[in-house]
Amino acid sequence: MSANGINRALKLQFGLINFESRYLTAEAFGFKVNALGVSMKKKQIWTLEQDEQDGQVVFLRSHLGRYLASDKDGKMTCGAEKQDPDCRFLIVPQSDGRWALQSEPYLRYFGGSAEYLSCFAQVIGEQDLWAVHLALHPQASLLSVARKRYAHLSASDGEISVDSNIPWGVDSLVTLVYLDGKYSLKTCDSRFLSNDGKLMKENSNTTSFTLELKSGKLAFKDCVGKYLTPVGPTGTLRSGRCSKPGKDELFDLEESHPQVVFQAANKRFVSVKQGLNSLSANQDVETDMETFQMEIDKESKRSMFRTNGGTYWALVTHGEIQSTATEVDVNTMFDIEWRGERLALKASNGKYVCTKKNGQLSAVSDTVGDDELFVMKLINRPMLILFGENGFVCHHKNSNTLNANRSVYDIFSLIFNDGAYNIKSVNGKFWYVSSSGFVCSDGEKPEDFFLEFLEPGRVAIKSSDGKYLRGDQGGLLSFSLLAVAIGTDYWYIIDVNKPNCTDDLSSHSGLWRIIEGLHKVVVIMLPISLVLLVFGWIFALVSSLAYSPKLLAGSASYVLFCSLFTLSGVSVYIKYSNLAMEEFQRVVSPENLAHVDVSFGWSLATAWLSFSLEVATGLLLLLAARITQIKGRYDSGRSSNCPNSLLTHQPGTPPGHSGRAAQRAAEVSEDPSSKKTVEMDSQIYSIQPGRGVEHREVER
Repeated sequence: MSANGINRALKLQFGLINFESRYLTAEAFGFKVNALGVSMKKKQIWTLEQDEQDGQVVFLRSHLGRYLASDKDGKMTCGAEKQDPDCRFLIVPQSDGRWALQSEPYLRYFGGSAEYLSCFAQVIGEQDLWAVHLALHPQASLLSVARKRYAHLSASDGEISVDSNIPWGVDSLVTLVYLDGKYSLKTCDSRFLSNDGKLMKENSNTTSFTLELKSGKLAFKDCVGKYLTPVGPTGTLRSGRCSKPGKDELFDLEESHPQVVFQAANKRFVSVKQGLNSLSANQDVETDMETFQMEIDKESKRSMFRTNGGTYWALVTHGEIQSTATEVDVNTMFDIEWRGERLALKASNGKYVCTKKNGQLSAVSDTVGDDELFVMKLINRPMLILFGENGFVCHHKNSNTLNANRSVYDIFSLIFNDGAYNIKSVNGKFWYVSSSGFVCSDGEKPEDFFLEFLEPGRVAIKSSDGKYLRGDQGGLLSFSLLAVAIGTDYWYIIDVNKPNCTDDLSSHSGLWRIIEGLHKVVVIMLPISLVLLVFGWIFALVSSLAYSPKLLAGSASYVLFCSLFTLSGVSVYIKYSNLAMEEFQRVVSPENLAHVDVSFGWSLATAWLSFSLEVATGLLLLLAARITQIKGRYDSGRSSNCPNSLLTHQPGTPPGHSGRAAQRAAEVSEDPSSKKTVEMDSQIYSIQPGRGVEHREVER
């Protein structure tokens, strides 16, 4: 929780971009640093920590938990486990918003390019300047440090006012838009704050601000060198007269929790309007009294609901639910059972919350019926930004699919539809699931999706057919499927339904137990394909890191070659299985054959799916090689680290993620316990609520 606000202040995490538009990167091998990153992923994210005695001194901690350091000769490393003297740096902000990092003990400046980084410059040059790209989720609440009030849209006055005690409702949501090293503040109605306090429909020079850091707080400097500050009794947010930031010009960014309204079975909204801390479903309109902030406990994953008065829903005597709790405890936590358009709430007594005839809420039900079901509507996310494990979700440049591994984001519109949501793209088209399982963004008609809030700052998205959106890497998935196929015994299934027989004569077999003399080719070819895929995955990873068209094309050819082994092994198995069946039919009487049902099992289907993904991975690598060849190494780095990361929709339990691959595909899992979530405000994919999309948090 913030020292001044009611929600947790976001950690200052960011990427540093040099004069060549490359990100400062911390490598695990040898704890070395370079400036080779083309987009902001895990290795390019740095956390700022300030010295407790001297607030001007900062430490930069990598994703590995090690600190950036410079020795007296200017050599840079990132292996220090604690804040050593060589890890101390000073931030020297420039007029264009970029930072120069100066070693505090040696007074030299840190800079360079590619793998040639040092901290030896005595004066600031172009190669010593770093643009700051915040790594937090761009949707947050803005808190004035001096006034201890939150910013919110005042639509009637056409301004942003800083006079709210709590960040309540959609008007308190601020979106930070990053462009060319500067930030704009976007309101929930898609307007940009100008330095004169007015709200503009288009982004321009007057709506762009450089970000400065002072004592761990943020300051926004406009195009003429003045800073945003609350002005007047309502705290109108505009540029003031100061050319140096003081306390009035400092702000905190706090995570914005999802805020919801509940509609009970009687079609009324749950409210605290009646007083006496009671919760009743008896209102016909949505106001602040019917809005509740949803907070999720990190350990138990159970949900708490805060009112606009700062109290929590709580289980009291006789199973009643009241808004009396001022602190979180076990009686303020509820389990949510997601049931498509509806949900059920289970209190700490193990009973379900139901709506009585007078509208009052009580946790007294053992089972779920109509009175125990609620519609939950998310009200403070009209604009949806999704951030997953690999990056932001945005449109694929050359197709109607979605990428989920980008360093920049697209803003989607979220439209509520009776417990479900329609997701609209910037072009006015809707998300839908294609017949091939990919999530596309050019639908003419809206298709329903469901949001399930499972962890703090994260959401899972489910399609109307019950499949979850998920991000994965195509090469790794095909390897996993083939390994599962080889290691299981459901390739060939024989069901015997003989009457008057109590013995179970049915059986199933795998690759290792089929008719003698007929399986050697299969036993050899499929494991060879599995081993080759391991090297193929490594080859593809190296190719994607090198951004070499030749290496990418070579990786594609190699993966396609592996798929031939898989295809041959499966085809030979089917052929020999048919021959075995013919031999079986010759030695068994027709009467006994009538009770025998022979079929191929799911292990074989898994092998076929592995083959399909191997072919798809090879084709995507060929496409990546072609795009890299056309656009060039530096161009491709600016636009996307992996142009073919798609959102897909496929059944099956998702495998784990490991490393980075050139191609990433998003698929859908039937198992909600294994689904990948997306990141909300500081983390939902941070909704952060939150990197392709198949049927790629919204982080982070």
